[in-house]
Amino acid sequence: MLAILREQVDSLLKNSNTKKEKQQKYLSIKHLLQNDDCFFKIPIEVAFSILKDLNYSDEESLIIYKKLIDSKNYKPDSFN
Repeated sequence: MLAILREQVDSLLKNSNTKKEKQQKYLSIKHLLQNDDCFFKIPIEVAFSILKDLNYSDEESLIIYKKLIDSKNYKPDSFN
């Protein structure tokens, strides 16, 4: 799921019609998504804001968020 989000933000960054302020936001999101555990470390409000910026509806965001924070994806060693 994280790989899909990474691809989507890359696609949005490559879009030449994207305004400069949006590009800055997408660059910040791209930087955050480099960490595999990023959704375990950020508040839920920030997570939903990111998903909204990536053009997901509230319903889609909830489904995606649940998948991203599934316990199977939890890697306690990466919190050091």
